[in-house]
Amino acid sequence: MALLTRLLVLIPLALSIVGMVLSALSLFAGHKQGFMEDYAIARLNVSMMGQELLPTSSDEVEEEEGDGDDGFLDSVGDKISDLKDDVIDYGNDLLGDGVDRVTEELGIADWYSIHVMDSCEGYYEPNVTDANPSLNSTGCTDSEPGQRFNLSKILDKQMSLGPIEVSINDLGWTPEVQEKLDILNDALLGLFILYVLGMGFSGLAILGCIAAFFLPEKRAVHLANFVVATLGALSLLVASILVTVAVTKGVNEINDVAEAINIEVDRGTKFLIISWVAAGVLLTTVIFWAVKLCVAWRANKPFRRSEKGMGGYHS
Repeated sequence: MALLTRLLVLIPLALSIVGMVLSALSLFAGHKQGFMEDYAIARLNVSMMGQELLPTSSDEVEEEEGDGDDGFLDSVGDKISDLKDDVIDYGNDLLGDGVDRVTEELGIADWYSIHVMDSCEGYYEPNVTDANPSLNSTGCTDSEPGQRFNLSKILDKQMSLGPIEVSINDLGWTPEVQEKLDILNDALLGLFILYVLGMGFSGLAILGCIAAFFLPEKRAVHLANFVVATLGALSLLVASILVTVAVTKGVNEINDVAEAINIEVDRGTKFLIISWVAAGVLLTTVIFWAVKLCVAWRANKPFRRSEKGMGGYHS
């Protein structure tokens, strides 16, 4: 029986190790170039930004009502109108291609990703139109827990490095996009603190499990493990709720205001998965220690009754 009790402690031990590893991965994903880039909190696709700066032919050319009989002049007018459509569409394509070349020459990235401690940028390979392009990370900011991702500042800085004077306003930029990005920015420092706490409490839970393995009958050890696991689970649970709400709300609102300038934001589904799994395994550990305490309390109940009876007899 004692051997079985010791072996059961391996369950919360394994869960605590998984929780610590996943909380660490949530914290350090993207902290250096190329490391777990797929696990960003959110990713902004700006590769199509600045396309279709000229209005399309359907926007500019309206059908004109003829005020005479259909005839030769109407036929000529239709041909001229069609030619005008073609010129506008061709000019729009040329301008879009020109913006692509300018942004490529200036080193403006295809995408920007937001992580807990930093932000990264890079290009889609082989290109953005590929069905499943890979992410080629070209650089990341220095890891700062309270850093704020300022896309407008990044774009302005990169454009100022080139010989051609192009501003983000020329690409159709609107300050509302940055305002919505701040929804995510405001959550970064809180997430950093919560994941650090989750990782720390998971580490303590591992040590507590080792202590419980060698001291299986000590209820004080079980109680300490329950408290530590609860604190760790709460930290990761709050972090998961916070990042899920912030990402869902932020991504939806950014896409609403950025659609007109062809900026698209995707939420980090993979990041959310590992965050919730980390919270889930520690919650399972909490349940284990709660059951362990209940079993120990019930097993000790007859002993407490006998003590009480003996006390009453001697009184």
